[in-house]
Amino acid sequence: LASESVFTASGLAAGNHTLALTVTGTTASSGAHIIVDAFDVAGAAGAGAATRIDDTDPAVSYAGNWVHLTDPRANGGTIAESETAGAVATIRFTGTGLRWLSALNSNNGIARISLDGTFVGEIDTYGPTLAAAEFAASGFARGAHTVTIEVTGRRNPASIGNWVILDAFDVIP
Repeated sequence: LASESVFTASGLAAGNHTLALTVTGTTASSGAHIIVDAFDVAGAAGAGAATRIDDTDPAVSYAGNWVHLTDPRANGGTIAESETAGAVATIRFTGTGLRWLSALNSNNGIARISLDGTFVGEIDTYGPTLAAAEFAASGFARGAHTVTIEVTGRRNPASIGNWVILDAFDVIP
């Protein structure tokens, strides 16, 4: 269920484009592995462009204690976050997949994810430093779906908090 976007190019002119990945072999780590999991191409033939739904959109509802903040780094300039166990954010959408735009941080916790009322898994949103994160799931039957993100109140042993952050969602048609 988890995936992290490491490169994004936007604002490109319509037409064909080429992306080249070159392995240089130089690294500060003990290995030079390059892993490519997937490419998301908005507007690709037959794929359609994803629809962005901000955390403040009426398609997203909240139950429990959520804090709504402005943040110029966020999509749309706002985020919603909670550290309260049992707090739930629900998004209703029509499509075949969903990307949850969030953030990893040293005080973040674990979220419980359900699709159409069925538990899917848990996502650990801890990271040693603040970084943008994207969690994605696709391959749903085309149609109306509901995804819930529940704050568990639990955390990675390295984390100093239980916060779960919602920035925006991309609905995959």
